[in-house]
Amino acid sequence: MDADIIVIGASPAGLMAARNACEKGSSVLLLEKKKKSGIHPILQILF
Repeated sequence: MDADIIVIGASPAGLMAARNACEKGSSVLLLEKKKKSGIHPILQILF
């Protein structure tokens, strides 16, 4: 898989970085070792 940006960690900061990069047209690979990301469950439907 080709990605312009790799974000390691799906904490709130990592998710914002990945989202911002996607909005600017970059392809992003987001890696997280845990089963759940670091975002409130109600907001997960946005991603």
